[in-house]
Amino acid sequence: MKFLIIGSCRNNDYEFRDNHYMRLAQEAGQELASRDHSIITGGAGGLQGILVGTYKRCNGPEWTAYFAEGEEEDPNAWPIPRLSPDNSVMTHLPYPKRNADYTELCDGVLAFSGRLLSLGEMISASAYRKKIFQVKMGNNLDVIGKLSELEKIFVSVNIKSGLDFLDGGKIK
Repeated sequence: MKFLIIGSCRNNDYEFRDNHYMRLAQEAGQELASRDHSIITGGAGGLQGILVGTYKRCNGPEWTAYFAEGEEEDPNAWPIPRLSPDNSVMTHLPYPKRNADYTELCDGVLAFSGRLLSLGEMISASAYRKKIFQVKMGNNLDVIGKLSELEKIFVSVNIKSGLDFLDGGKIK
């Protein structure tokens, strides 16, 4: 299966400096690789970069990065140390259009925190009837509970349970 990884994608995000969240990102990368899932990200800095780095060290099969307009030039949007994706797609689209496009390509979404753009990605994924697992962290939790369109999002700090939920694919 192919999962879109969203949220906390900048190296200056506060979550990137939190050891608990960093361990969750490492666990998610390891678990995704062990389940032989492919992943999609944007540039993948921040917690996404930690997840991707672990995923690649654990021999995850394929990481595809879909870059929004100018994102490939933003050093804050790359994993530390910088890793090269297996596939790079330079969309030349602004973030909201890129986000709407690449949510269609995945089987499910794994969200780490995030803010407005991540919320938009979740709404887009919900419109495509994709399953969404939100790691229990960040500002979007307050909004998720108030939008009926997002009521089927699975929220947990348990990475394995969240990925078990995603392994089911589209919402029936």
